[in-house]
Amino acid sequence: MRKPRWRAHLPYAVVLALLLPPALGVPWWLEYEDMSDRGIIPPEATPVSGDTARLAGSEWEYVGAVTEDLEPTPGTREVAVVFRVTPEDEVASDRLYSRCAFRAVDDRGRTWDPTVPSQPVPDDVATASGTRCAAPSGFDPMPAGEETPLAVTFEVPEEVASDLRFEVEVATHDPEIDHDMSTEDALAELEEYAEGQRDEENGYDPDFEENPPEPEAVSFPYREPEGG
Repeated sequence: MRKPRWRAHLPYAVVLALLLPPALGVPWWLEYEDMSDRGIIPPEATPVSGDTARLAGSEWEYVGAVTEDLEPTPGTREVAVVFRVTPEDEVASDRLYSRCAFRAVDDRGRTWDPTVPSQPVPDDVATASGTRCAAPSGFDPMPAGEETPLAVTFEVPEEVASDLRFEVEVATHDPEIDHDMSTEDALAELEEYAEGQRDEENGYDPDFEENPPEPEAVSFPYREPEGG
């Protein structure tokens, strides 16, 4: 069965809105497993004690985290986390473009998603954008075999800033991404796919995608950059 191409072209909320209704009659354990495989439920992150980790065919170097003096809202601080990411080939690059997500987690299990940085970043530095990691332009996959600096910004309570761990989640499937597909074409393909799902008994087809993403995740502890 042809794998959907629209994943890399549509906002998460649009995808969820179209796919959630057919799943309402699914047994909860099948729905949980399916949502976990597709990254809707974050996978358990493997702690990394050093500065580097290999994830879904890409090398991740953790440069460090800095708590800015800026107070976006009373009682909060902005934390900037910097990585250097090197996808080994085009498949790894497309995996990052298909799904690449970040979370900040404290020791109580509370989580924070990335926010827009308050200060501009250099043109050659990529930033977290939704659930994908792209080149600094924001429109293309990261170049294979090349190191790309990546900055991720979180707004967190002041008292937890230095006690956080930063989770990185990447898809591990081999995505079929048509980078020339327009948003309109992607939406039309998703609607066609969702309609086919509704025609299945109980709205659930366990074989609708032969190679699900099954994302993996690692986490890095808060650490100031060396020499910082």
